[in-house]
Amino acid sequence: MNLKTPIVVLVLLVFFTRLGLAGSADFPLKDVAVKNSIDLSGDWGFKIDDDDAGTTNGWFKKDFNRSGWKPVAVPGVWDKKPGEIDFPISSCIGWFHRQVTIPKDWQEDIAITFLGSMYSTDLWMDGQYVGVHLGGYTPFTFDLAKFAKPDSKIDIVVRVDNRLTPTMIPSSQHIGWQYFGGLYRQVYLVHKPMARPENIETAIEIPDDNTAKLKLNALFKNGTSAEFPGSMKVELFAQNIVVASSNVPVACSAGKTAITQTELTVKNPTLWCPDNPFLYNLVLSWGVDRMEFPVGLREFRVQDGKFLLNNKRIWMQGFGQHEEYFSDGPCYSYDKRLAELKLMKDVYKINAIRPGHYPNHPDLYNICDKLGILVFTEIPAWQVNREYLESNEAWELWLEPQLREMVQTLRNHASVFGWGISNEIGGTHGYFKHALEYLRKMDATRQASLVLAATEDFGSIEFLGLIARNFHYGWYHSKLVYALRKGLADNERAANGKPIWVAELGAHAKLGNLKGGYGDESRGSEEYQDKAVRFGYQYCATSSELITGISIWTWSDFHQHNDILPHGILNEKREPKIVAYTVCNLFRGDLRLFVCEKNARCRPGKEWSASLRYLNILQQEKKNLKAVWKILSGIKTVDSGEIKFDVTGVRSAEISNIAWKVPDENKPARYYFWIELFDSEGKWLYTNSSVIDVVAETETRGRVSEPQFPGLLKVKVLDDGIPLDDAWVLFEGIRMPVYSFPGLIIPLDAGTYPIEIKAEGRQPRKREITVKPAESTEVIIDFSKKDEIPR
Repeated sequence: MNLKTPIVVLVLLVFFTRLGLAGSADFPLKDVAVKNSIDLSGDWGFKIDDDDAGTTNGWFKKDFNRSGWKPVAVPGVWDKKPGEIDFPISSCIGWFHRQVTIPKDWQEDIAITFLGSMYSTDLWMDGQYVGVHLGGYTPFTFDLAKFAKPDSKIDIVVRVDNRLTPTMIPSSQHIGWQYFGGLYRQVYLVHKPMARPENIETAIEIPDDNTAKLKLNALFKNGTSAEFPGSMKVELFAQNIVVASSNVPVACSAGKTAITQTELTVKNPTLWCPDNPFLYNLVLSWGVDRMEFPVGLREFRVQDGKFLLNNKRIWMQGFGQHEEYFSDGPCYSYDKRLAELKLMKDVYKINAIRPGHYPNHPDLYNICDKLGILVFTEIPAWQVNREYLESNEAWELWLEPQLREMVQTLRNHASVFGWGISNEIGGTHGYFKHALEYLRKMDATRQASLVLAATEDFGSIEFLGLIARNFHYGWYHSKLVYALRKGLADNERAANGKPIWVAELGAHAKLGNLKGGYGDESRGSEEYQDKAVRFGYQYCATSSELITGISIWTWSDFHQHNDILPHGILNEKREPKIVAYTVCNLFRGDLRLFVCEKNARCRPGKEWSASLRYLNILQQEKKNLKAVWKILSGIKTVDSGEIKFDVTGVRSAEISNIAWKVPDENKPARYYFWIELFDSEGKWLYTNSSVIDVVAETETRGRVSEPQFPGLLKVKVLDDGIPLDDAWVLFEGIRMPVYSFPGLIIPLDAGTYPIEIKAEGRQPRKREITVKPAESTEVIIDFSKKDEIPR
């Protein structure tokens, strides 16, 4: 294996190899009754309509001459296929054409389903107008019964318009992510039974650990010319064993619909949760037809200021992530999506994600059901004009349809824990009440919420059960990272005892911008981003019992208005920044030792202090633990100590406060505080750190001299080319974990350092490394090789 291959590629290759991953070619909407489907991915004819003259000039007509149309890939972004999608993305109108032969044995209902098309989509079939769909993120279906016949060739023409205006949602005035265009998700031709259940809804209740109840509601549609006088059998399978069943009478006249309902009770169920995402199989059969889809038995509730999963408190940690992959845009494959989510789950130990501000590809929810990743999904109402948001036009054209389609598409997914009606639009209480009430009528089993900036509209909290707030202190919401202390206190007071989910926490940094410290305000540097996330996560997680989870914003950099927005812990190519290591470390372990410094910036002769706290995810009890700390200047230990303590059954608590007097020398300096946690038998459990920047006075009043920019030490540890997850670096006696991704990434001052690289069952490797200011020094160790040379 070429050691120059990016480490994220190596990690993803490992997941592909271990899982035997294969693309999902099946129709992904599993709770839709379908007899057969044809994936229309592949070549379509395409032409840009620069003057919006296509409709007037009859581009939709069956006999229209399309010899000048170019072949393009669907899915794709306009005429760019996955792997070749670059920027800028055109804001325009595009037309697509394809001929399809309907199979001879498709004798029942025929429809066409678009998984996603931005943002206005018109469809013609054999020159006849079929309909229009508004919105870019939810699947939609057109019935083709009047247009498509078995064993016939049909002409499909699609007009797609991605031009945004102020009276659309999302709006041209504010869109915090990249608009794309065209048929960017798959298109399927589907064959459905003429008599079938539709709008299937499952609702789960967990009254106790020994019982689960599954309520099923559906609208049975009889499209035949005769009455359907039979019944529908509902069976719940655990693997191949029926654990509950019911026969539901269905009396439905020709051309009519009938409501069908039933309830199944499961004794001693295996409950779905992130640690054990067990999926039952729900099978519905009627007449000669049947369908099946996975369901997880689980229940979400808010009670006594806590967010509960299956009647137990849960801590949610994960990422926000826009649907964008380098050179693939939003069109990345099932395999890539699965491998990336596996990386987040297995290496970063996430259990929740917030996939942008809009519904993602159905594959994401299918995968999260299987992996055990909770998902908050929302419609793309982001900083829309407030007056328009509360108008009847906005509700009828954009809001209600997108809310309805979101819920109907995703409500049978075990992973979805909440619905969002908007992001960062304070003060629109009329819309809030209307939309939340609408969602709760559609689905009372999940939390309907709205996400607001931490500094706005505390009055909206009265409408919510689960509060969702974006905490960008040190970036959008304040100039200073440490303003979070007051901000969290303000939010806690306003919450009135309700749980708070931190839906965003982060800052910007371009990969490679190392010209910053931890005590200065070098916004945009990797160091500043690391400080904002490092302090923000630790402080929020341990300062309020109301905080129920934190979503780091974001996993990777993304585009907005065709420019990169470097919010990610990774860049768009999935290369890690400093904060990628920090977050991996903060997310790992059932018991974590956190360092919440008063301020990273200190003056000579003054005091640096930090609150030492633990985060006890499982609320376990442990006695006779020991925390050993030291403060380093280069390789010199300038102070050290240890703290013995017990962990009670609470989720978090302060164990001590460290106060250290900075040497009274008027010169800039940087120190590193390291702390390790050991159990009662001396076994290592956890390592954490904090950076101390000392500034010196200058002759110019009000100005100080900053310490030299730190450099980075990056260590990757492999065995026969495969990244290891159980390695560590021993640095001045401190054990620093090296993860399979992103390895080890720590700031160090310029200098030469001896290190030792270790892994269980392998001979240690010693190296002497040199770090330069504002540069990265990388060491790659492959334990399968004898002569490893650092670089």
